[in-house]
Amino acid sequence: MEFVLVVILVCLLYGIQHRYFRKHWNRELHVDLNFLSRGINAGENCRLEEVITNGKRMPLPALQVKFRTDASFRFHEDGNSVTTDYYYRQDLFSVGGRQRVTCCLKFCARQRGFFQITEVDILVKNFFFTAQYSIRQSNETALYVYPYKRDTKSFDFLYRQMMGEIIAKRRIEEDPFAFRGIREYHRSDPMRRINWKSSARNGSLLVNSFESTATQTVCVLLDGQTQSVYARKKMQEMGISMASSIAGKLLQTGIPVSLYSNARDILTGELVKIEPGSHRRHLETIDRGLARIDLDQPMAPFAELIHNTVALEDDGKCYLIVTSDDRPSLREEFLRQRKNMTEIYGMILCESMEQWEPFEGFYPWEAE
Repeated sequence: MEFVLVVILVCLLYGIQHRYFRKHWNRELHVDLNFLSRGINAGENCRLEEVITNGKRMPLPALQVKFRTDASFRFHEDGNSVTTDYYYRQDLFSVGGRQRVTCCLKFCARQRGFFQITEVDILVKNFFFTAQYSIRQSNETALYVYPYKRDTKSFDFLYRQMMGEIIAKRRIEEDPFAFRGIREYHRSDPMRRINWKSSARNGSLLVNSFESTATQTVCVLLDGQTQSVYARKKMQEMGISMASSIAGKLLQTGIPVSLYSNARDILTGELVKIEPGSHRRHLETIDRGLARIDLDQPMAPFAELIHNTVALEDDGKCYLIVTSDDRPSLREEFLRQRKNMTEIYGMILCESMEQWEPFEGFYPWEAE
């Protein structure tokens, strides 16, 4: 008789906990996934924070968190995970009543891109581990992985030629670091520019004059297409990486940089277009635009992009093409702009220098 009572009591307890657990298990339960950095360079480490908050008194003895990220993320502790087109991860926790559990997952972002975690699955087992319940919650976190930064020594020769021609052709704004000579005083000249010693010797006011390339904007034109068959993705990523590295070098010297591409933004579907800037964080703006490039979307004709950009932009800009696709239409448009006295230069990424057929104004860079 006592045994029967025990069995009845256990069954009653099981039924009560089953009904209560099923009704209340997800009350005041939240799981948040957050990247601890907004942007990093490809190849750098980052952390993903998991925060499980159980705001009710009832504990959750077995809670499983499931989510997916990009397959290019290499987690230092794989745990229970599967990698296919995505990286699928599941972590197991035991969460007490009114408790918050935080876990940080360290990973290496090996590839440029814009990555989001928009949802997370929560699976919970009851106290007797006889039933499982699940729910899918929305999540908002995103990470910019900027392009790899390349060695720009191969760009130095082209950079010196570009800057030399700019100085020779234009005197944009006066710069106290680039003395040009002495000239007669004009009413619009500030008094601090007067050269008093030369003025005393000459008997009339003379002022120092200067020249600078600091306000000479360089517009980087990035071609997302390539003729390469066997190394298509590699050459495209190399071009994006080189565009970022060159922009960084120009900005370090105080030169404003804009960037246009025939590739499309993964969020908007529009062609990538970044307006000129020279402030300290402008490279981050450029890198974000490059991170969002989607190479799988159809691209606009690059020769047409060059023509339209030069036609719409203000005079006085210097244009630099970065491409790995040496096609006839590109050469024709490039030479047409050179004949029109447009300050335009090109850098082409080659799988092998032996494949390069040189022409004036274009400089090869052998891909690593």
